[in-house]
This record gives sequence, C-alpha cells and structure tokens, in this order.
Amino acid sequence: MPALSPVEIAANRKPTRLIVSIGANNGLWSLAFNAAGSPGFDITNGLYGPQDVADCRTFINSLASLPQDIQHIYINALPFPSTTANMMPIPDKEINKPPKPRQLWANYENRFGLTYGTLTRTQLQKNNKTMRDLATFITSTIKKTKDPRIHIVPIDKIFLDYDYKTNRKAKFVPAPDDQRKLSNIMIDSYTDLAGTHWYGGLVGLDGMHPTIVGYNLMASTILDTIKNFEPNLPIPNPLPTVAEAYQADTLITNVPDQWHPVLYTWRDIRKAFHTGLAISDDEATRSVKSLMSIVSKLGSGPARKLR
Repeated sequence: MPALSPVEIAANRKPTRLIVSIGANNGLWSLAFNAAGSPGFDITNGLYGPQDVADCRTFINSLASLPQDIQHIYINALPFPSTTANMMPIPDKEINKPPKPRQLWANYENRFGLTYGTLTRTQLQKNNKTMRDLATFITSTIKKTKDPRIHIVPIDKIFLDYDYKTNRKAKFVPAPDDQRKLSNIMIDSYTDLAGTHWYGGLVGLDGMHPTIVGYNLMASTILDTIKNFEPNLPIPNPLPTVAEAYQADTLITNVPDQWHPVLYTWRDIRKAFHTGLAISDDEATRSVKSLMSIVSKLGSGPARKLR
C-alpha cells in the first residue's frame, strides 16, 4: 500500500481541528538564511515560482475538500525575511542605530549560514514583498474555496509586532530572572570593557529557528487565533508560562561562552571565501572551520534539509 500524504492522513483521522504548518524551507530559508535575492512572486526561476504557486493552490483546495468532520483548519502565515534574526545589518555597529520603525538598514548580511551573502535595503524590501505577495495569494485562494473552516494564524504580524531589531519600542519578552529583553536580534552574549552585553533570545543560534521561548510565543498566537474562531472552546491545558519556557531553554539561560567568537569567526571565514580574501590560519580559525565542516555534513544529502 502506498504511503499516505499528510492531507490523506487528516482525511482518515478526521480531527475536529487541523493545524497546518507551512514551513520555511521552501523560499523563506533561502531569502533569510542564505541571503538570496528574490526576483518577485510567481516569476519563473523565482523562489516562489509558477510551479510553487500551482502547488500551493492545489494544496489549499485539497484542504477545502477534507471531510466536514474537520470543523476548523488553521494555517500559519510566514514572517518577513527582514524580521528573522539572521538578517543583520552591516557594519556590525549599525545594530546600535536602528532605523525608524518598520524601516530597514542600508545593508544586511546573513549573520550565520553555510555560505555568505549580503542584501541591500532595496533587495530586502523586495524579499519582504515576495512574502507579502505569497500571503495575499494564500488568503485570496482560501476565499475562492468559500470554505469558512480555513483560517490564517498571523505569525507574520506577530513577528512585526516583536521586531525589536529595528524598533526599540516594539514588543519583547522580558527574561524572568533579570529582565533582559529577549528579542528577534541575532542571539549573542559577550563581555567587553563596558560590561556584559546581550542580544536576542527569541530565535536560536542559526538565526531562523525559534528558541523554546520563541515557540511558546508562536503557540500563544495559534491559541489566540483558535479562541477567536472558537470562543466557546474550553482550553483544559494552558500553555507553559514565559518563566517555564525560559527555564526549559538552557541555550538562553546559559549561552555558551564560545558562541560569540565562533559566530564571528565563522562569519569572517564565509565572507573571505565569498570575496576571495585570504583566510587566517590561526588555531581559532582552524577550530571553527573544523566544527562547521561537521555541521555542513550533517545538513547535506539529497533528501535532507536543515530544519
């Protein structure tokens, strides 16, 4: 018997509500993790090209064809590339001079990754527009199905509301123990002559996957959306509190001392390969290159993606 697709499994199981996670691997990962430039939405050879658009339409129509036993279907929106932690301004000191709210710095780099890339403000705005066009397409396709069961979870809006990276008046999650501002800035902890500095906390070391606190925030958004469409639904098991999520994540309660030099040494190695500059051969550089060669092998292979 051939393997069932996820939609076929849902059709057989008939849950009362179905939560559909549209992942970031198809498109967003390239735009934010690899710093690729999008030529636009529904453009041949684009990251969301005609075939992707057709596949998305087919998928949404398949959701609308699910048995009526499934009373609600929730689909998450995707964040804009500029709000991901991995898209950081260059030069580094620009992080201390945020632009106006909802605006962008002049230039960006992928702070972490397996290759190095840069984007101008104009290109990153175009990347954001590609994701906005995707969201518009998904919403319009859902409306065309005339299926009132399908709802959008506004993950994109939440990431904008919490875009502390470019708006220091944006929302953030205060760390329960010392009130550090856990935000969407690339995670980094270091000490200099002025004292200890801290950035990030909602997104993990790769700048793309949320920490436990970040996932808790996303889960809260999903739950709020469910409550909005199902106001009489009892919620017997509340989400973990911020304090509980924070204490469960040893990454942000105890960032490895080595992370700061590893992050920037690896960035400089990738940058040197990208620009053709000579790479230093000191012990730290050799250690980081050895470490990242292992990481890249773990993420390689024809059927394997970093997730």
